[in-house]
Amino acid sequence: MDIFQSILEGCTRAIALQAVDFQRPGRTIGMNGFAGDEAASIRSFSDVIRRAFDIGLTQQATKLIDESCDNICQSRTEVKIGCSIIIRGFLINSTSILTEHKVPPRDPVRNLYATLIRDVLVGKPPERPAKPLGWKQKPRGCHGLCQDCAELNAFLVDSEQASHLFRVAASRRQHIQQVLPADLFLFETVVGGMPHALVVTKTHEEYKRNLTVYSARLSELAARVDGLQGDYVRSLLGDDVYDELVLLKDIVCDDNARQAIKRKANEHLDGSIASRPKLIG
Repeated sequence: MDIFQSILEGCTRAIALQAVDFQRPGRTIGMNGFAGDEAASIRSFSDVIRRAFDIGLTQQATKLIDESCDNICQSRTEVKIGCSIIIRGFLINSTSILTEHKVPPRDPVRNLYATLIRDVLVGKPPERPAKPLGWKQKPRGCHGLCQDCAELNAFLVDSEQASHLFRVAASRRQHIQQVLPADLFLFETVVGGMPHALVVTKTHEEYKRNLTVYSARLSELAARVDGLQGDYVRSLLGDDVYDELVLLKDIVCDDNARQAIKRKANEHLDGSIASRPKLIG
């Protein structure tokens, strides 16, 4: 213990995490000799903190945590979205250690969690695609001095018109068809009359696809914060920030998705009331 304590007290600055540790091959710190792994620094740091708490070096462990939190927050622009897997694991592991040893929430830790969750795990959340007004769609014409495309765009932005008939020469009908995605519109050639006519019918397929992409991105976002639900993180962040960043209250608008996240929160509760840390006044 004496050697460990001496190193911990004398090398706090060297052992403390930096923002860059989340995105480069690990340097060896502490006693464990992790190397050659992208997350080795993070795992080594967590092991040092856990051991310090285990043997009663609470003050030294707290000082190391606070300095690490300050370092990362001051250089948070160096932590990128691509580090989300490492950061999620780090926060989950840290929550386990802090909960296990009943470490009261502290401002440096609170700032670290809020910063990493907001800037990296949540980042720029997906925007729900706007539901089209009636049959209104975006213009798609060739944007040149084209009479047919001008007529086409007038039809596309019309919210009440679902179909339109273009009675033009074959080359012009072909041009209209070429500027419209074949998987998003329906086409029918009407052969009665001269010239023949092309009937273009709108669908809501693009909106449906955008919703599918949005739902997938929302699921990815929920996965990045999964495992952070629970009483300790709520006590750390406070109700409003916890609801915003962990339960994604302001992002998830779909009732089913919101209920799923709440169920995850209930599954990750950190134990009984008696085991919960007391807040610092």
